[in-house]
Amino acid sequence: MDIAGATFDTMGALLGILLLIFAAGWLLKKVRFPQAHTQHLRVISVLPLSNRERVILMQAGEDQVLMGVSTAGIQHLHTLGNPVENPLADQPAEAPSSAFRDLVETFRSRTSS
Repeated sequence: MDIAGATFDTMGALLGILLLIFAAGWLLKKVRFPQAHTQHLRVISVLPLSNRERVILMQAGEDQVLMGVSTAGIQHLHTLGNPVENPLADQPAEAPSSAFRDLVETFRSRTSS
């Protein structure tokens, strides 16, 4: 049991570490980190076409550029003559509504009576 038990313990620990490394790699691949934007380069909109292909509308200085992104690379599709306006960019952030809080309080009042 000494050699066999130690071998199984070592192999189990090694397998656990390898699984942990692969799980961390998979998680890092799936999680999208917030992209820092500068004042000169900003992503306006992203349209996924498939799992590996998407069209991106970017603001580059004063120009808006349509880019195609795939596993083969990044390709410039078009520079827009009439820029697309982003209606959410000019609006101030609204305070969250209290609808959820009201719903929870209604539920609490029903269950307590």
